[in-house]
Amino acid sequence: MNIIQYLPYSYHIHNWGVEKIAQTLSDGLNADTNIEVLNIASTISNKNNHNHLITKNDTLFIPSFDLIHNFPLPKIWTREFWQQFRIIKKYKPDIIITHTRFFVQSMIWGLIAKRLWSKRIHIEHGSGFVTGYPWYIKIVAWLFDRTIGLWIFRQCDQIVTISQMHKSFIKKFTSKNPIVIYNPIDYITQPMDRNSQQIHIWFVGRLVPLKWVDLLLQALAKIQKRYRTCTIVGTGSEEQKL
Repeated sequence: MNIIQYLPYSYHIHNWGVEKIAQTLSDGLNADTNIEVLNIASTISNKNNHNHLITKNDTLFIPSFDLIHNFPLPKIWTREFWQQFRIIKKYKPDIIITHTRFFVQSMIWGLIAKRLWSKRIHIEHGSGFVTGYPWYIKIVAWLFDRTIGLWIFRQCDQIVTISQMHKSFIKKFTSKNPIVIYNPIDYITQPMDRNSQQIHIWFVGRLVPLKWVDLLLQALAKIQKRYRTCTIVGTGSEEQKL
């Protein structure tokens, strides 16, 4: 079985979320000798050397440009693009996997899946409408969700998501029943001290406004001391402020 996975965030400096799930999925599928996964990324990722996601698997770089920051689009007018597209056609994917409805590429790869007669799986990482941005961006994002986002959900063969909250949000768009696969992390299991009176809280993720880590810290300051031990793992624009 041949599988293509499109990676919208592969050029981003993220080590969690979309990239972690894509890496885990790619590694797990490639471990089966009967399955081959081809990851598709943009040339923007190659330019900035943010290739931590693609060290173990074959990756095809599509010539791209940023029409809007962090939202690359393919340069369909270039010779290199059509050369890469011919490679994709010869690959004859049985399944095409897309990630996150926010990207126009998820729609594009949905159309490519129809063109190549491939099954399409969409993995959704959003649990609600866009928040934390100016009103005009939220309006554009809402309209996108109600048009292109709606099409992405309804036209794919199967939806996968990463929590029950995400599943509830997706059900607002489609009657399809998403499969929930939680985002795993590799760690060494340590025995829990059942007699300890202290609960240790961890936050793992990007330190950006939409994660609301400041509310976590404010809440910790107001509750019992036994809950106040907290470890934060991640980096981002809010790191110094937090």
